[in-house]
Amino acid sequence: MQAAPGRLPLLEYALTELWKKWHQKYQADSVIELELTLDHYEAIGGVLGALEKQADTVYERFATDSRKQGLVERIFLELVQPGVDTEDTRRRVRKEELASDIHPETLVDEVLASLVASRLIVTDVIRIGANDTPITEVEAMIDLAHEALIRHWGRLKDWLQEHRRNLPLIRQLREQAKHWSPEQVGDSKYFLRGVRLEEAHTCLAKYGSLGYFDGHTQEFIESSQQSWIAEETEKEEQILESLCMKADIQWNEHKELESLISVTRAGKRLQHILQNRPELKPQNSLQVLAKLQETLCGRIQEINRLGNHSDNTNAVAYSPTDKIIASASNDKTIKLWNAQNGRLLSTLEGHNASVRRLAYSPDGKILASTGQDEIRLFRI
Repeated sequence: MQAAPGRLPLLEYALTELWKKWHQKYQADSVIELELTLDHYEAIGGVLGALEKQADTVYERFATDSRKQGLVERIFLELVQPGVDTEDTRRRVRKEELASDIHPETLVDEVLASLVASRLIVTDVIRIGANDTPITEVEAMIDLAHEALIRHWGRLKDWLQEHRRNLPLIRQLREQAKHWSPEQVGDSKYFLRGVRLEEAHTCLAKYGSLGYFDGHTQEFIESSQQSWIAEETEKEEQILESLCMKADIQWNEHKELESLISVTRAGKRLQHILQNRPELKPQNSLQVLAKLQETLCGRIQEINRLGNHSDNTNAVAYSPTDKIIASASNDKTIKLWNAQNGRLLSTLEGHNASVRRLAYSPDGKILASTGQDEIRLFRI
């Protein structure tokens, strides 16, 4: 057996299991065997397999109760400190940290008793008190009986692989929650924010029903979420109100297009909130919709609609006298319209490709057009 950290306790455990098997046979047969044979050694799984075999046997005892099996998994995970570029190590835990809404104290005591009896877990008591003062508190601590479990129990290695990324976060959140109380609900400096809040909320959704968070920590995460929602909602309300006020100011300054753009931005922002951030419910949503409707239906009115081209329109030009509107299209034509009533006056042809640009002469008598093929001048 090669020398390595944790090998000696593992050897001790294997020898103890060998003796127990021998003693059980002696009690059953009343026959003393003078030798421990290779068959005895292989029956317990060898030095590396003895502890793993025992741990699997204890775990399977709870196969009929998924809640107890989940607690066994959680206890062993709590007793491991995942290494960062180093090996995983054992970690002592206060027994009270294992109790939760999912795993009440009575259930924790029952499962721990079985693990202790199987020599997989050990317990200890810490008496807390200052020098020359009475003991004020007694805490029960639990620990792995053999650190070799971390490296040689395949099931525990699989659990660690699955939960390695989240275990440090779970413990950090529980520790952070200790510094918060419900009375601080209005003070955002105590709450989670940004990526940290997103990770906490995802972690709570995954592990909350498995007993990894006590009620206080769950309340801390949920209060952080509600506080963030309130802040984001207030911020969006202010932005929406600002855009609507800006639209009113622009309209009063006869900047109709700018006013339309501002109120449209408010409408698009509100649409984005409703579609992508449903947890935010701005109280001024109805006011934004009313302002958008007022602007589009009450303030801005369509005078006329010109449509006779057979393809997309690329350019529009008003004559200097504002009496004629010229339009250029991909259908290779230019159309002239009466600016007052929208009546089609004439269609100018001659281009062999799409017409892209239009420009009137200063006196409005000549119309220049450019297309993919050439520049043409038309007398109006």
